[in-house]
Amino acid sequence: MQNPLVSVIIPTHNNEYSIKNTLETIISQDYDNIEIILINDASSDLTLNISKNILNKNNRAFKIINHEKNIGVSSARNTGIKNSNGKYILFCDADDLAEKNLISSLVFLIEKYECDISFCGFIDRFQDGKNDVNFPIKLSEPYVRNSEEFLYFRIFNKIVPHLCSMLFRKKFLDENNLRFYDGCTAFEDIEFQLKTFCRAKEAVFDNRCLYIYMHNPEMGSVKNSDTKQKKLLRYSDSAKAHLRSATYLIKYSRSETIKQISKNLLLPEAIIKRFNVLAKNNDKKIFHALLRQQNVKYLLLNSRKSFFMKPEIFLKSIMILYFPGIYYYFRAKY
Repeated sequence: MQNPLVSVIIPTHNNEYSIKNTLETIISQDYDNIEIILINDASSDLTLNISKNILNKNNRAFKIINHEKNIGVSSARNTGIKNSNGKYILFCDADDLAEKNLISSLVFLIEKYECDISFCGFIDRFQDGKNDVNFPIKLSEPYVRNSEEFLYFRIFNKIVPHLCSMLFRKKFLDENNLRFYDGCTAFEDIEFQLKTFCRAKEAVFDNRCLYIYMHNPEMGSVKNSDTKQKKLLRYSDSAKAHLRSATYLIKYSRSETIKQISKNLLLPEAIIKRFNVLAKNNDKKIFHALLRQQNVKYLLLNSRKSFFMKPEIFLKSIMILYFPGIYYYFRAKY
């Protein structure tokens, strides 16, 4: 009996320096039933030619889908999901690597325990020669749990799986309309993780670090943060994604504890980020207009209920509410 098909979605934009190694690390997986879906997000370098050359020489099923315009990693991943045929979905960034048994290990777990998500740890690897840093899943048995428990751990960074060290049941994603927010350039991966853990019934993990996150000067997070304007755009997108995540968890979480954490911690934190964006944009008028909104004041004060979870959120809320001029000055300057 053939193993279930896994669709490996690889968005790429101008990754001629790395795409060969990334494709080869997926092609060489010890799992036999893979389709590679490469989303060429309007690359202007040799990425497409290199990819075609490698994929045409291997025996893996593959698709190459070309975007006429560069619309970003979130939309590219959505294109991949839409065009996938697999029972399971795995994402891979176009400059990363994986251990040979990444897919087989995650499929074994998700099939054995009939979960919606399986995941493992990852490795930070640096091209400048620094030592690897491992991020294993530091939890003990049971390995399969109610996914809202994992959601709690993810909110407080007790587990930090990479998006690409997670395997998702496609039917689960489709039934819950779980997709990336089009156009988002930062925090989109964590937003997706929080939403999927929220909606999944159960998830299962492998302690080992099987995905390899490569750090290099050409990686997207570096290229997209090389100017003050780009950094601010990413921060602004992160603030919006943070707000969407908090709102989503309040609406869909089955746990009253998660709902309260979202209301009293995540939502005030998202609002604080919004104030930071306005200060950094030197938009004093909208900053003070936002501050005058009663619901905003209420939400910031509500952060007192999460003081012992993350005290800095309440302290920042107090600064904004009672010393807005000082807070604005320091956020605008630094």
